Amino acid sequence: MTWTATEWGMFISLLGATCVSIIFTVQKSKCVQIKCGCVECIRKVDVDIENQNNPDPQPSPITPINPTRVSDMLERVSHQSNVRDQVRKWNDRQNIDD
Repeated sequence: MTWTATEWGMFISLLGATCVSIIFTVQKSKCVQIKCGCVECIRKVDVDIENQNNPDPQPSPITPINPTRVSDMLERVSHQSNVRDQVRKWNDRQNIDD
């Protein structure tokens, strides 16, 4: 069996992608001992134990939507001929209120 240039290129690309994915996985892992095939490695890993269980101690606040205000704005917009201008004005007012 002889391989064409395209097959050799695909084979080399596959080997390269496999090597890169293994290296990427090893770099991102928090394992102290790594065994992969016939290769074994024991390494020192810096792990932040305090932030491991609680990565985001203060979640960003969510602004509640006032359904009455939204329905009023939609009613006003539906009666306007130029909807884009009305929406732009409403967004400008929202930015000022915040």
